[in-house]
Amino acid sequence: MKDLIKKHKKLAIAVGISLVLLLIILVFFVMLLVGGSSNKYGNRLDGIEEVEISNDELDTIAIEMKEKEGVKDANVRIQGKIINVILTFNSDIDSTKAKEIASSTLESFSEEQLNFYNVQYFLTRESTGEGDNPYVVTGNKHPSLDEIGWTNNGE
Repeated sequence: MKDLIKKHKKLAIAVGISLVLLLIILVFFVMLLVGGSSNKYGNRLDGIEEVEISNDELDTIAIEMKEKEGVKDANVRIQGKIINVILTFNSDIDSTKAKEIASSTLESFSEEQLNFYNVQYFLTRESTGEGDNPYVVTGNKHPSLDEIGWTNNGE
C-alpha cells in the first residue's frame, strides 16, 4: 500500500484534497438545508402571542359581515401575520359599496392588532349570468398605514 502511494503521490494528494473538500461541502449543505429554524416563518412572528386573535373573534367578524346587507358569504382567517378577509357580495352591490362594507371590518380589530397584522381583502360579486360583470377587488392594509389600498378592478 505504501509503495502504491509513493508511486502515485500526486494522485493520492489530489484524492485526499478532493475528499476533504467533498466532506466540507456535504457538511455545509446539510447545515444549510436541514439545520436552522424549523419554523417556516423564521422570526417574523416574534411577538404574535401578545396580539393574538382567537378563532372566536374571526368567526364573530365573519358572522357580522354576513349580516350586512348585500353580503352573501364571508370568511376571515389568519395565516402567519396576515388576516385574510374574503367577502362575496350579491349581484346588486357595486365595488364602491363593497369596499365600504369591507372597510368596516377594521373596526373589529384593536389598534394593537392593526399595528401588527397585515389585512388582505378579496371581494367578489356573484354572477347572475345575464352579461353582468362580476368583479374581483383586492385590498391590503399594511400595519404602518392607516388606510386600505385597493385595486381598481371592477370600477
